[in-house]
Amino acid sequence: MNSLLKRKGLARTSNTPGRTRSINYFLINRKFYFVDLPGYGYARASKTDRQAWARLVEGYLAEAPANLDILHLVDGKVGVTALDLQAYDYLRQFGIEPQVVATKIDKVRRSKRAAQLAEIRTALREAEVGDEVMESDPMAVSVRTGDGIKQLWGRIGRNLH
Repeated sequence: MNSLLKRKGLARTSNTPGRTRSINYFLINRKFYFVDLPGYGYARASKTDRQAWARLVEGYLAEAPANLDILHLVDGKVGVTALDLQAYDYLRQFGIEPQVVATKIDKVRRSKRAAQLAEIRTALREAEVGDEVMESDPMAVSVRTGDGIKQLWGRIGRNLH
């Protein structure tokens, strides 16, 4: 979020994943919100805490506006994890087609990036149930180099109109 908005420190970051423990709303240009939901990844948290976060996210998704646009962040270097698959399936159960964003793509050699994105897409497609098929390809972004940020804004902008 900080990189998208070119503002340092707006959304707090940490070296320890899973620090977001509440729903954080960011009003952008008095026109729309970015909403930061609690993560699920490598958080060192109790099962009780994780269940509380799940209830929090579920409540948000149940009441969310119809034009909700979810960006599902996947570590581009690591690829799709079991937790990523679970989160993807969870969102799809709400009828949400998330835009998968492969982060940290700068950590993947340029010659391997297309293959890594294809692996992410394949892993998510294999997890899909029924006739619904992933509508969009994963987008590759890098906060460090700025790669993909403009394209991601284009994706976000389409839903704002």
